[in-house]
Amino acid sequence: VAAAIAGALKAELTAGEKARVDAVPTQSIEAWESYQLGKQRMARRSSETLAEAEQFFRKAIELEPKFAIAHNGLGVALNDKGELDEAITCFRTAIELFEAEGATHPVARVSARLGEVVWSQGRGIDALESMAASYRVLADEEPDADLAELAAQLGRFTFFNGETERAMEWIERSLEIAEALDLHEILSEALNT
Repeated sequence: VAAAIAGALKAELTAGEKARVDAVPTQSIEAWESYQLGKQRMARRSSETLAEAEQFFRKAIELEPKFAIAHNGLGVALNDKGELDEAITCFRTAIELFEAEGATHPVARVSARLGEVVWSQGRGIDALESMAASYRVLADEEPDADLAELAAQLGRFTFFNGETERAMEWIERSLEIAEALDLHEILSEALNT
């Protein structure tokens, strides 16, 4: 549908956009529905809706064990609930599944999330390496809010790791992207670092 609309508008889709349009994340309608219901619950972010999201993501995975984005969704829900060890397991599973599909950018996005969780466990160097590698992969995409947020996180984490000048470089990158895209919340977070 997206390709047909782009064609009608004489617009060209980027390689990443074409890949997302062509990607079929699961053959199971039930798994897709459970995943979407989990995402919907995640948007509300209360303890009750996080528990519901967790159950929907688990159901999607039960129906389709190789459903990478459902593993990622479950990892996000578990991280938000403070269940870090299981969140790490989910993120690692999602990364393995995305790697098996050759999906480089989703691997980088999930690796960045994994880096944040690893940081919260006190493993700063591992987190910084993972997140910086993710940034390098994602930097070849059109800049977006995720990239600006990742640069801001890298700035904060690098600062707390005692590397002030390197932290400033990351913050400047974040500010540059956030300003260009008019991302007020990320601008504020980056400036507060």
